[in-house]
Amino acid sequence: MTPNPKRYEVLLIEDDAGDAELIREAWTQSGASVELRVVDDGRKALAYLHRESPYEGSGRPDLVMLDLAVPINKGIDVLKEMRQDAALQPVPVVIMSSSNDPSDVRQSYGLGANCFIAKPVGLDSFLRIVLRIGEFWFGIARLPAREW
Repeated sequence: MTPNPKRYEVLLIEDDAGDAELIREAWTQSGASVELRVVDDGRKALAYLHRESPYEGSGRPDLVMLDLAVPINKGIDVLKEMRQDAALQPVPVVIMSSSNDPSDVRQSYGLGANCFIAKPVGLDSFLRIVLRIGEFWFGIARLPAREW
């Protein structure tokens, strides 16, 4: 990935610490200018997105990466709430899930996900997918301006 001078904020909603670390490592190695914020359950994700305690100082992310299987508030509930909030509607959401269930894919897109990616098996495939996500969202796509 060609380094971009803009710094992007990504909220990763992922309860698997190993997957979160792989994503962080992939973007660090790529030279991407990404500030990765990680929360491990749906309740924390919604608090972060609504800037509630303890996330009052958080900024609006440029991109949300969401695992459907996070505990407390499931990922699908986080997506649903994001798409019902006018301030969060413009934020792109990439679902990255271990599910390959067609109903999960259909429901995610139906609720406004921008992308659904099944987590690949194997380290090289996983890292390659993360790099491609960054290349697309931070190099090709045009993201909405942060409003808060």
